Amino acid sequence: MVTLQDQRKGALQHELTDKLRQVIDAVRSTGKTGSLVLTLKVVPASGGEVGTVFLEDTVKTKLPEPKRQSSLFFVTDDNLLSRQNPNRSEFNLSAVPGGKPAPAETVQPVNAAL
Repeated sequence: MVTLQDQRKGALQHELTDKLRQVIDAVRSTGKTGSLVLTLKVVPASGGEVGTVFLEDTVKTKLPEPKRQSSLFFVTDDNLLSRQNPNRSEFNLSAVPGGKPAPAETVQPVNAAL
């Protein structure tokens, strides 16, 4: 459409191209739907004369939002949030005096190949 090339001396066409790329990038990265809407408003140039008009444009995009990761919290009796379960007993572990370490052959590294 030649009118789009002429609107704002070509600036509208460049804006549409840039914003469409933004929408496509967001759709590709999120897998969700996005949109670009061009609205053209035709306004009489002077007091209702229909021989000349102004063309006004508006470009709006709706970019899909990436999924935000949530965090799990426990609610305390005081209605505060805590990362630790307030209903769970705390274990106070400590070394046993005079205890023997486990033999080396029974301890396996975490990343050991099976």
